[in-house]
Amino acid sequence: MPDIFDDFLDELKRRQAGAQDNSADEPGSGSRGPDGEEPGGENRPPPPPLRRRRSAPPGGRSVRWTWAISGIVVALLLALSIGVGFWTDVLWYRSVGFEDVLWTRVGATGGLFLGATIVALLVFLGNLYLARRLAPPPDPTAGAGLGEFFERLNQAAQTPGGGFGRPRPVVVGPTSVPDLAPLATLVITGLAVLAALAIGGAVAGSWQTVLLFLQRVPYALDAATPVTDPVFGRDISFFLFDLPFLRAVQSVFNTLIIGSLLVAFGRYFAGTPQSGLRFPTAVRAHLAILGGLYLLSVAF
Repeated sequence: MPDIFDDFLDELKRRQAGAQDNSADEPGSGSRGPDGEEPGGENRPPPPPLRRRRSAPPGGRSVRWTWAISGIVVALLLALSIGVGFWTDVLWYRSVGFEDVLWTRVGATGGLFLGATIVALLVFLGNLYLARRLAPPPDPTAGAGLGEFFERLNQAAQTPGGGFGRPRPVVVGPTSVPDLAPLATLVITGLAVLAALAIGGAVAGSWQTVLLFLQRVPYALDAATPVTDPVFGRDISFFLFDLPFLRAVQSVFNTLIIGSLLVAFGRYFAGTPQSGLRFPTAVRAHLAILGGLYLLSVAF
């Protein structure tokens, strides 16, 4: 299968050889003797190719120090602003005798954020791992690996005359598609971590709903006669404490299922150039199970 990089290197070599022959045949390039020697009796070797020397940018170290100091200053300002606000809340709650309320809120918020983030990471990364195991193996005839792609690109750039001089036409043939699955896995992993943090923050913001559900009591004017809803016959406390919590749980569950679908489909789609758009039965079953869970959650 023709490769664009091999054709590119062959064309550069042919053009370079032709340019050297033309410069040797041009008039005024110097007289040579019958043996092909220059006046002086020595054959001069061809000059070495010119190479650019990379010079370090001026003030690079000072720029790095400037960015580092700026980042430290910004982090200190954020920490001081958050810390001052939190300490002000502690002093105010302590002055009115409700310091336990503050620590209950802080503990509930932190616990919900940590728990929801861990659960979301397990779900997303678990589906990503399952997608990697179920994805078909790459086809070696479909394209080159990503490392070989960049290696050949670097080799073409370092060829003498490859990036400088007169513009030279290059015969472009069918290109090989690189294996994007490793790079896609890294990108999907980073996006999954960000999504898990966002879900943890959203769940932590619903700390009041969770605490009200955990501390729910029957709605009654007195302990003997609870008040029920005339339409559904449920206690009023169900609509005040249970229903908001169940809706929050359903929302988080739907978000996890949709995120898992995106993670799995993104990983499968990244391997399609190598697998030839083949989706085995295990892949279709994985996506079908996730879709069925989402429809089941929406139905209820």
